[in-house]
Amino acid sequence: MGWLPSIRRFPAFAGLYLSLVFLPILLAGPIVTVHAADYTVVQGIVERVSGANVTINGHDYNIAKARILEPSGKVLPFSEVAWGRKVSLFLTRGGITTVVVYPTRMVE
Repeated sequence: MGWLPSIRRFPAFAGLYLSLVFLPILLAGPIVTVHAADYTVVQGIVERVSGANVTINGHDYNIAKARILEPSGKVLPFSEVAWGRKVSLFLTRGGITTVVVYPTRMVE
């Protein structure tokens, strides 16, 4: 409560303070929520890689616009998506957003 009287004495400071606090929030834009139900996950072993297309469980997927990550969230180069690697593809209506590549020792 010690700061409250100072704001009452300096209303211009209070307005500036509130503007500086809320301006970054407003500039960040609208908050888009994504729920787990919005994703479909395809998991399997990479059977073939051809350019930006991979074959998993007999189906072809284009992963050109996807982020390639390891399970910890660290970004990986595209070359890590290779034949025999276990992967999870996260699909939304807009396409594949993320590919998680598991370490080779995690292959079942």
